[in-house]
Amino acid sequence: MMDISASKGSSKFVFNHIVMPHPPYCFNSKGGQRDFSRLEGWNDKDLFNEQLLFLNREMLNLIKNIISNSDTQPIIVLQGDHGSASLLELSINEYSRHEALQERFSILNAILAPDDVKSHFYSSMTPVNTFRIILNETLQAKFETIEDNNFFIWYDNFSGFELMQNKEFS
Repeated sequence: MMDISASKGSSKFVFNHIVMPHPPYCFNSKGGQRDFSRLEGWNDKDLFNEQLLFLNREMLNLIKNIISNSDTQPIIVLQGDHGSASLLELSINEYSRHEALQERFSILNAILAPDDVKSHFYSSMTPVNTFRIILNETLQAKFETIEDNNFFIWYDNFSGFELMQNKEFS
């Protein structure tokens, strides 16, 4: 990614899916390889936080590099596909399930964009509309925005997707 961010010239669209900080948590906060005898799942917040510290530092360096090597203001979308799942295994009643879903649906959605693009974003926007808005405003595309909802399948009940109204978790 650093090679791409350092190259000048024509416009680029780069999509990079970084699997961190998903388990297994392989890195410590300095980027060193973790002891593989301790690769617990979602609910080990210490391991999650260690790997997240490393990832955050690397992403900040990458973003600074992109900005410093751009002739025009870049559009950078830093977006999580979901929030942490540390409470999911502990959710035994309706109240705790709501808290677990709130944690799971709370994503990172940081966007650097020109003001004329940013003015079309809204606080309850889910990832489904991010690129629709960016492409409409930068390339005059005609994508309709769609309803901002979340869907979930409980680990203990694979009967299908459950619709979660976005307003319940914003």
